[in-house]
Amino acid sequence: MTIDRITIYTADIEKLSDFYENYFYAIRGDDSADEHKGTLSVYLKFDGDAVLELVEVKSSGGGARAEQRIGRGSFCIAAGSRKSVDSVSARVFREGYRVVEVPHATGSGSYEGLIEDPDGNLVRVTG
Repeated sequence: MTIDRITIYTADIEKLSDFYENYFYAIRGDDSADEHKGTLSVYLKFDGDAVLELVEVKSSGGGARAEQRIGRGSFCIAAGSRKSVDSVSARVFREGYRVVEVPHATGSGSYEGLIEDPDGNLVRVTG
């Protein structure tokens, strides 16, 4: 089994889309509006088949339940090398985003850092 898509709710779809396109080289696909739910979705494709769906609640149609989901996600992006983990973490920090854990070797021998995206979702970057 593989992960097909991860969905994150956001209040600012353009800002969040720009973040993942800029720091993780995601490729933006077509936008999709759901008038019934009052949402707009942006699909970001990463290397391989993984897709990150960003959903912005455009009206009260999505309800408070959707709005409560903003900024509560956590996932991992494989950067490919220690150098890439260091580079992404340094760039994120320089440009004003929060680095929760500086890049470091873990007890299991992996190398990772932890950052927050503009909505507060935790993104573990591994190399």
